[in-house]
Amino acid sequence: KMGASGLVNYKVSNNLFFRVSTSYNYSNGFRNNQFLDLSDSNKKDELFFRAKIFSRPSKNFNILGTVILSDLKNGYDAWAPDNNKTFVTYSNDLGEDSQNTNAGSIKLDYQINNNFSLKAISSYSTTHQIHAYDGDWANDEYWLVEHGFDSNIEGWSYSFYDSNKRKRKNFSQEFRLSNEKSILGFYFNKLKETDDAIGYLFGGLADEADSKYEFQKLAAYFQSFHKFSDKIKFDFSLRLEDYIYNYKGNSIDNYYYTTIPVVSFAQSKKNREPMLGHRMSISFKRNLFTNLFISYARGYKAGGANQQPFLDITNRPFGPEYIDNFEIGLKTIKDFFKVSITGFYGFRQDQQVSVSSQQDLGNPNSFYFFTGNSGKGILRGFEAELVFQVSKFLSTTSSIGFLDTHVEKFSYQTSSGASYGGNREFAMAPRLTGALEMQYSKEKTYLRINTSYKSSYYFSDSHDSKSKAYFLSDLTFGHYFENLNLKFWAKNIFNEKFVTRGFYFGLIPPNYPEELWVSYGDPRHFGITIEYGLN
Repeated sequence: KMGASGLVNYKVSNNLFFRVSTSYNYSNGFRNNQFLDLSDSNKKDELFFRAKIFSRPSKNFNILGTVILSDLKNGYDAWAPDNNKTFVTYSNDLGEDSQNTNAGSIKLDYQINNNFSLKAISSYSTTHQIHAYDGDWANDEYWLVEHGFDSNIEGWSYSFYDSNKRKRKNFSQEFRLSNEKSILGFYFNKLKETDDAIGYLFGGLADEADSKYEFQKLAAYFQSFHKFSDKIKFDFSLRLEDYIYNYKGNSIDNYYYTTIPVVSFAQSKKNREPMLGHRMSISFKRNLFTNLFISYARGYKAGGANQQPFLDITNRPFGPEYIDNFEIGLKTIKDFFKVSITGFYGFRQDQQVSVSSQQDLGNPNSFYFFTGNSGKGILRGFEAELVFQVSKFLSTTSSIGFLDTHVEKFSYQTSSGASYGGNREFAMAPRLTGALEMQYSKEKTYLRINTSYKSSYYFSDSHDSKSKAYFLSDLTFGHYFENLNLKFWAKNIFNEKFVTRGFYFGLIPPNYPEELWVSYGDPRHFGITIEYGLN
């Protein structure tokens, strides 16, 4: 694994300035594909470029332009039917998880008078993505040798492949009128997305599919700041947002000529629900080094349409989700340490949950993936951080987080009837997290050691399998040479084998017993990063 980055700052004149940064990262993905005899089938090959130019044509007017280019040529080969025991894979079809994005924005800032300023921010991006994978994670030889499945005798090959190409265009426009005490803004966003898929789709009922999705939203927001005194400050913000979306999907079966429903869903006025969010907070500054605050906020997440063509019409749309969240916190800065503690309590209404269910035990690609609204959920906990300067050269940063969650029981349909989920903690929500970092810096040389902890959590809202708790430790040693920063690092230095994702379904022929399938994070690895800056 290796990485490199560069930074150039250049001042043309007092009114013209530009900045260019670029980075490149490569990793072979830590998987060896035995069947294809490849050591980089799960590779990460990522290039990123960003340029900014700032101009001030007049005293009251300035322009900031930004261009972003990214090219990710990543493979995808992270799963194996022996459950990744040795980081060896057996797939006969190469997976891919690539993305190419070109984006740009321009911000105009005009000082109208001593009290008011006007900002206009425009942005546009185009993205091309490809996600492809071998759905059975193996090949005919593997199934014959390891499980006695002979494709010649059975008359068919146990092989499932999926590839999805996606194109996305996104445009946004924002206007802000502000002074020292308030901000009034308007925001518009329009997204267009097209998808083209081939492979063993919808459990083999289709081998081609295409879709088109359009999403548009319009919002207005207001924020106000008020000081009751030098020590007490009150903030209030309000945002009203309306959105509309349309989805159309078409699937084709070129083998059995099965009739597959065309999905055409346009959000009607009846289903439209403008969303209102707001936040209010009050802070008390006891002195220059201590700050207390309390806040209440109502947030939201927009709804949408599920793409699966065989879903019941009642499961086609899913509605927006809302959360009411209360926070109270303390921040203190002393000579040798900084402390921050925040407690929170949140209520989720019409909580969106992601559900996946296998429809055919003999088919690893026969999953129905969809999003639904479960009812209510709660989350509560706290976060705390301590930064301590032990000596002139040594400092430590420690943090801990506690999260308690619960989602109501909900139901969803499978081929065998109704299934139920919920009545437990959220998926992907560890109850306890923590981190400890120590850094020694002297002149231009530094050494940093950090350890993080994550407790167990549920992998999905649709099954009861959980991860195991784990610690990860990293080490970095670096030195600055003028404009050059050279870093030697080691990640996962104790070679902890930790799970990142888990699915529960039947894969192994001929009986296809349902079991937990996991994918692991990267093992111990070392690297060098070179950062270069030019002022």
